[in-house]
Amino acid sequence: KSLQIINPLLPNTDWGKRSSWRASEEDGGSPGTVVISCEIDYPDRIESIADVATLSVTITDEGLPASVPATFLWSYAASPAAPVFSSPMEADTTVQFPQDGVYTLSLLCTVGEINCHSSFSIAVGDDYSLWLSNHFTTDEMQIPNIFGESADPDGDALTNLLEYALGLAPRSPDVIDFDIQLSEDQTYLSYTRPSSLPGVTYNFESSLDLKEWQIAETITESSESFPDDSTKSRITAMVSRPQPDTMGRYFLRLTVRRQR
Repeated sequence: KSLQIINPLLPNTDWGKRSSWRASEEDGGSPGTVVISCEIDYPDRIESIADVATLSVTITDEGLPASVPATFLWSYAASPAAPVFSSPMEADTTVQFPQDGVYTLSLLCTVGEINCHSSFSIAVGDDYSLWLSNHFTTDEMQIPNIFGESADPDGDALTNLLEYALGLAPRSPDVIDFDIQLSEDQTYLSYTRPSSLPGVTYNFESSLDLKEWQIAETITESSESFPDDSTKSRITAMVSRPQPDTMGRYFLRLTVRRQR
């Protein structure tokens, strides 16, 4: 068997003492080898800034005596705002987030003179809030005319909520890929939207004067995925045709609403 130093963190002046060494437990063991790992338990996401995230760490070490103390320091890096840790120097802590977005947190764990550093991310908010944080800066998120649901920062006549619901970009002008076909009694409307977008409802509304709108009955609706992009689908809806006005006109529009 080889020899293993009992406490590698002792001053090297003590390494020559016989009392500082012991027989290693395995043949061919490396004298003085120390391995430390930190396993952090954290949620990948929380739905609201009203909630708190609980963080905890488990230390695994090899080659260190149980008496060697450990210190902890929780902090943050790239984040939309400064999170608040309840116990930033304890192994277990909670953290409160001031606004929606993706937060990068880190833990520095020191055992004796050995450091273990780990970083991880927590997403805060629902899908729409995280979409906003990916497209707008922290300062812009304070200006309703830029980040609000009805805002149109790129001037393409599509609100932020509509851009989100159709899988478009709010910072560059877009055109909706919309197709309309008419039959004797029905209207067929086709458009593209994300294949899966929880919390959003889509409806067609009809009007004769562009002032008074009512829900247009959707008789059938089909969805076809794109072969080269499974995240998007082409939706075709058959909508009942309203009684037109005296000039034979009627209007249809697509509306989206976010469930809260």
